[in-house]
Amino acid sequence: ITSVIMSSTIESIGNYAFENCPLDEIKIPKNVTNIGKGAFIYCSPTSIVVENGNPNYDSRNNCNALIETATNTLLVGCHNTVIPNTVTSIADAAFAGHNNLTAIAIPSNITKIGICAFAHCRNLTSIVVDEKNQVYDSRNNCNAIIETATNTLIEGSNNTIIPNNITSIGECAFLGRRNLTSVSIPNGVVSIDASAFQYCNALTSVS
Repeated sequence: ITSVIMSSTIESIGNYAFENCPLDEIKIPKNVTNIGKGAFIYCSPTSIVVENGNPNYDSRNNCNALIETATNTLLVGCHNTVIPNTVTSIADAAFAGHNNLTAIAIPSNITKIGICAFAHCRNLTSIVVDEKNQVYDSRNNCNAIIETATNTLIEGSNNTIIPNNITSIGECAFLGRRNLTSVSIPNGVVSIDASAFQYCNALTSVS
């Protein structure tokens, strides 16, 4: 399924309703007030639009993303999503499976990034966290997202250089980075969580 037109009478989209469907475009009618868990996971759309007047969801600032209005949580993103400054949270697996996603910028107001938010983004090469963000950083131009308080690398890219002051590599941090060829683990790292390097099929050098 590459295309779907939802009736204006639709009010709810069930859990995993379009999982793994390569939808090019997602249009959410204004009467949809409930979207289930993983409804669009691994869809990799190029466009996401929420109809004006929807009380629960929006795609503010033409951001090409599905946002839960009340919580300012980005639920589903595209490879060309520009995360609005008003967004404070990125949901679990929000960008999972976006092979065309090459770069992502994390605004200053983001205070929570869910598990596997960027899993299986095989071509992700650039990650930058706004310097004013008080929860996350991308210190030393490392091309990664680091939880500042715990020194945990939670999301990496194909070009990540793990900083020496990192102590943990989080769950799914490099999951599906199929163009990652080498990685160097600093001596300060004391824990590496589950699936941190799973499906890194091109990884040939670890030191």
